[in-house]
Amino acid sequence: MRTVNQQSGFTLIELIIGITILLLLTVIVMNTFRTYVIRSQIMEGLEITDNIKQLINKHHKIHGDLPLSHEDLDLSVETIMTSDNVKSIDIIDGSIILTFGNQSNPTISDAVITLIPKIMPKKNLSWSCGNRLETTVPQRYRPQYCR
Repeated sequence: MRTVNQQSGFTLIELIIGITILLLLTVIVMNTFRTYVIRSQIMEGLEITDNIKQLINKHHKIHGDLPLSHEDLDLSVETIMTSDNVKSIDIIDGSIILTFGNQSNPTISDAVITLIPKIMPKKNLSWSCGNRLETTVPQRYRPQYCR
């Protein structure tokens, strides 16, 4: 009587398909994580500007105009807080110019977000992000209110 050898396990094509699926899932997860990191770095930079927005709003209520530079707010360049991801924060004609750099993701290194004040009734200010000439951070990474 003859015996038949049965093989168990996966064929080569099944292994290749399985590895391909794992690689595709890895690429998708890595891209999603990279986007998350870049967006969190941008949000960190925008949170730093909250105190500066309050100072500009206070200056506008007291003086009736927007500060031309950080000196009008009695801020020196050294006292304007930066972070690992924010290279500089400048104030020009009341607008806040946030430049990313230092240890930020290379995708947004040297990219800029410009926050522009809009004068509302009762001397309040409303803030919006600049247009695509003033803001160089890619649109897909900006928060919803900056698109």
